Amino acid sequence: MNPVERATASTQVAGTISYLHIDLGSRVRKGEVIGHIDTKLTELSLQSATLSHEKLKKDYQRIQDLYKGNASSEIELLSAKYNFENTAVQRKQIKQQIENAKIIAPISGTIITNDFKTGEFANSGSSIAEIVNISKLKATVYLDETEVYYAKLNQKVEIELPSFPQKTISGHIIYISPNGDENHNYQVDVLIDNPDEWLKAGTNVAVKITLKQEENAILIPQQAIVSDRKENYVYIISHGVAHAKK
Repeated sequence: MNPVERATASTQVAGTISYLHIDLGSRVRKGEVIGHIDTKLTELSLQSATLSHEKLKKDYQRIQDLYKGNASSEIELLSAKYNFENTAVQRKQIKQQIENAKIIAPISGTIITNDFKTGEFANSGSSIAEIVNISKLKATVYLDETEVYYAKLNQKVEIELPSFPQKTISGHIIYISPNGDENHNYQVDVLIDNPDEWLKAGTNVAVKITLKQEENAILIPQQAIVSDRKENYVYIISHGVAHAKK
């Protein structure tokens, strides 16, 4: 069984990690800030851009007044307007860089790898931690072409755990491949709800899918069936005498 959701929390900008509040096994929520890249220099750049923006705003307003009184040229007006609007764009870009310094959990789940520590340098796009959500698990089986046509989406199935022979859980089919492999086998995925997360990802399971049902059929134990090279048959006792029946 594998987790349905698995994702990596990565950096969006390069820099020194100022804090990282996770350990192996930590539980995180989707959208939670789990760490941060240092932004001291970026914040200073924002302060500088803000001061320039305020100054150029006043310059633009002053030249507008001069232009209305024919004391300034159109070129001076357009230049002042450009400089003012350009600093506004710069401020937005710097603010976005500060926002991108947050390291955010892309899904809810449990931290299973933690590749960095506070104080270490990380490049943009570095994988900081891997997160899995095992509240829903997926088991994949393969059916051949004589079986796959009987499987149905949302069909309930039984799942047996070799580690717990006496325990059976249920799931349902969420995907049936429309395309078989070179051996004419078709992938079938089964979803297993695991809200209390007692099941572990990676556990081997046996999936029992009812492909066909016969009305009024007689169930015969496998060990009672005798096979030869041509056919299968069973022995039926009648009046104390065993008779072979196909």
